[in-house]
Amino acid sequence: MRPLCQFCEGICGVMWFEFKNSFALKKIMQKDNKQGRIIADGDSCTEYSMVVCASCFYEGSYPLILSGDDFVKKTVIDVLNVE
Repeated sequence: MRPLCQFCEGICGVMWFEFKNSFALKKIMQKDNKQGRIIADGDSCTEYSMVVCASCFYEGSYPLILSGDDFVKKTVIDVLNVE
């Protein structure tokens, strides 16, 4: 029920922080996209997610390109209410 932290690899406590993002990339082989730019609709979407425990989150142990505002706080109670 509780996820693993993707930074310290420990089991998260009753609270953790989650980042999710969906994006689409053009295939590298396409002639009009030599730099592999992010595109809108058309190609398949990829979903990226990251979970960090509360300790790692408050220490700032997540990629520098993300900020604390990019994460959503989750708790065990949230998970139980969904199921």
